[in-house]
Amino acid sequence: MASHSWSTVKLDLYGLKFYYAHVLRQPWVAPGLIKPPKSQRLPDIVTVAEARRLFAATRVVSYRVFFFTLYSLGLRLGEGLRLQVGDIDAARGRVHIRDAKGNRDRFVPLPQATHNLLQRFWQAPSCHPPCS
Repeated sequence: MASHSWSTVKLDLYGLKFYYAHVLRQPWVAPGLIKPPKSQRLPDIVTVAEARRLFAATRVVSYRVFFFTLYSLGLRLGEGLRLQVGDIDAARGRVHIRDAKGNRDRFVPLPQATHNLLQRFWQAPSCHPPCS
């Protein structure tokens, strides 16, 4: 089953079940050979403690800043990837999120801790923020 997705296997199984019941008119005997994969889903909301552990476990500083920014602003991954320096309005304390869900723009508050972290990151000698 490693070569096929679970949804493909399920469709094949349902096809066989239909074939047995409606074409062969035989009772379907579930072989019990195929079991759904056990998946571990991430929680919808990450707690502050879990977020701290994630930040601490991230060794690349730019990734750590990225994860912190996503978490503190409540952004989706794609929104964070599209974020540019010019989208941050420190004077008004907000961030312009472009092409958010539904292709709509929105503004989110800029926490002081996030602003301070981004300033320190951009002032580091090895960091050069992209021009917008």
